[in-house]
Amino acid sequence: MLRFAPHGEYRIVIEDNTLWVEAKGPFNIEIVTNYAADMEQAVKQMVAPWRQLIVLHQNGLFTPEAIKGMHSTISHRKELGLAASAIVIIDASAKFAIEMQVSGVYDQLQVRHQYFDTEQLARQWLFEVVPPAS
Repeated sequence: MLRFAPHGEYRIVIEDNTLWVEAKGPFNIEIVTNYAADMEQAVKQMVAPWRQLIVLHQNGLFTPEAIKGMHSTISHRKELGLAASAIVIIDASAKFAIEMQVSGVYDQLQVRHQYFDTEQLARQWLFEVVPPAS
């Protein structure tokens, strides 16, 4: 199989038992492989159940190989306590296609998820569906 340079970029931050990911695509399998390794380290710091906020900028489309990689990493996150994921898509001309790709993975894995127009609404929903531990 040919290997290519990673295409896409991301940043991972942990705050209030929420895994916050900001990413800009499109994404190939090489960037998803790097992302999966970084997420593995971040997830180890989370306390189940935990939340995830994904902010995708521009055209965050995935290649078919990248979708398979995302399926694997999201499945693993679910096993480690991912309870809900809020997704915000900003400045994307292919917003519907991105939602179809992402929802396909989340639906198949039965991970609760929702799309929002702003990070504020996404955070509000996340804290309603997965309240902070007392």
